[in-house]
Amino acid sequence: MDYVFTAGGNELLHQIRPLWNELKKHHVAVAGVFSPVFARADWETRKRDLQQKAADGKLRVDLVTCGSELIAYAVSTINHKGMGEIDSLCVKEQYRGQGIGKQLIRRALDWMKSEGAKSYTLQVVHGNDRAMSLYQSLGFSPIMHIMMLPLQNRDS
Repeated sequence: MDYVFTAGGNELLHQIRPLWNELKKHHVAVAGVFSPVFARADWETRKRDLQQKAADGKLRVDLVTCGSELIAYAVSTINHKGMGEIDSLCVKEQYRGQGIGKQLIRRALDWMKSEGAKSYTLQVVHGNDRAMSLYQSLGFSPIMHIMMLPLQNRDS
C-alpha cells in the first residue's frame, strides 16, 4: 500500500478530529476505572489546549493517508522551555502493526531535534499496553507513575 506522509502545523489540526475521536474511544475502552475521565474529553477543548501550547512554542501535525483516507496522525509540540512532547498519536486499527506509528514517532523526534528540543516526552494511558510496547521499542522508558483516586472512591 502507498502511504503519503504530510507535515504541517496548526492549519492541519482540524483534520485529525475523526481519528482523535477513535483514539478517545480506545482510551475509554482501556482506561478501566478512569474510563469516565476519557469519556468526558471533547475535541474542542483538546484542540484549544494544543493551540495554546503552539502559541507558547511550536506545533507539528503529521498526517498519513492511504488514497483519500486519513489513516494516522501525530501531533507534537515544543514548549517555550524547549521540552518536546508527542502529544497525540493514532493509527486506525486496521493499519496497526505495519510500522506507521514508528514512522510517525521518528518523524516527530527528528522534527523536535531539528528545532532544538532539549527533551522528548510522551504520555501513555494506563492499560494501553500495545502503545507502551511501541514506545519502549523506540527507546522511551517510564520516569514516573501518576496515581489518581477515582471519583467513585473519594468518599470511602
